[in-house]
Formats: sequence, C-alpha cells, structure tokens
Amino acid sequence: MKARAHLRRLRRALSAALLLAMLSESGAARAQSRAREPETAGEALGRVGLEILFGGAFATAAFFGGLGLGALACDGGACNSPGDDGDGGVVVALGVGLLLGNAAYPAGVYTGGRLAGARGTLFPTYASTLVIVGAGGVGMLIDPTVGLAILAVGSVVDLLGAIIGFEASHAADLSREPGIVAAVSPTPDGRGALLQIAVRP
Repeated sequence: MKARAHLRRLRRALSAALLLAMLSESGAARAQSRAREPETAGEALGRVGLEILFGGAFATAAFFGGLGLGALACDGGACNSPGDDGDGGVVVALGVGLLLGNAAYPAGVYTGGRLAGARGTLFPTYASTLVIVGAGGVGMLIDPTVGLAILAVGSVVDLLGAIIGFEASHAADLSREPGIVAAVSPTPDGRGALLQIAVRP
C-alpha cells in the first residue's frame, strides 16, 4: 500500500512538472512575441524630430502667450522702476514668455514622443525643466534681469534635457521584458502538488 501511495504521489509530481515545463515554454514564447523589435536609427531619429517639432510648437505658443500676459501686467508702466527708462515692462514680458515657454516645451516633447509610439514618462521629461523654471521664477522675483538671463540660458538646457529624459525613460521601459514565473509546492496533506503561476508584465 505504501509503495502504491508513493507511486501515485510520484505520478502527480511528474504531471505537475510536465505542466510547469509546458506553461513556462508557452509563457516564454508569448513574452518573446510581445517583445518589441529593436529600433533602427532612422526610427529613433524620426521620433526625436517629432519631439523637437511638438516641443517647439508648444514652447512658441506659450512664449507669445507669456509675452501678452507680461505686457498686460505691466500696462501703464506698472513694472517700471525709477530710472529704468521704461524698460522694466519689456524685461518682465520677456521673462514671463520664457518662463511659460520653458514650462511648455517638455509637454510638447512628451506629446510628440508618445504619438510616435514611444513609452517615455512625464517626470523624467520635466526633470531639468523644474530646476530651470524654479530658478528663473525666483530670479524674476528678485531681479527681473537676472531671471531673464537664467531663463534664456536655461532654454538651451531645456531643449536637450527634456529629450534626454524622455528617451532615457523610454529605453528603460523597453528593457523590461514580459514573462511568466511558475513554481510547484506540495499540498498541505502531502498527497499532491500546487502549481503557482505569476505573470510579470
């Protein structure tokens, strides 16, 4: 009787192992079929071109909108300081335009990249912009001329930083391959086996 019981347990264990092997193989096949083909240089360049195009469009619209807002805020010489010959309003309008333009550029990069099928995320795209806009905004409050200089120089950094951040997060997402993880464990009564399966996205 004991030998027959051991034989039944062995048969169940072998059946579970065979099922596990079949599931693992099919899971690997599905993971391989779901994996994206490696990108060509042309595809990557085309996507970056679309990111620059959308980023430039968003930034241009925001810049000119900021100029209008700055001009309205400084209407009638409200932004002029004594002895500045009326240039205060121009500096403030340019500063507001650059502030909004810098803030809008990564949104355009993100939109263009997503439309091209990339899987970059928003926060890395905005990482450098948050620093630039924050420093420029504080500079505008302390001294509009200083803030204007920070935002003007920061626009070049923003141009590269947004694209690098988006592309880096896109590459990190591509490196995560889907798959299936399975394990066999004995039942509490020791008469069978439990098959546990987890799908890794």
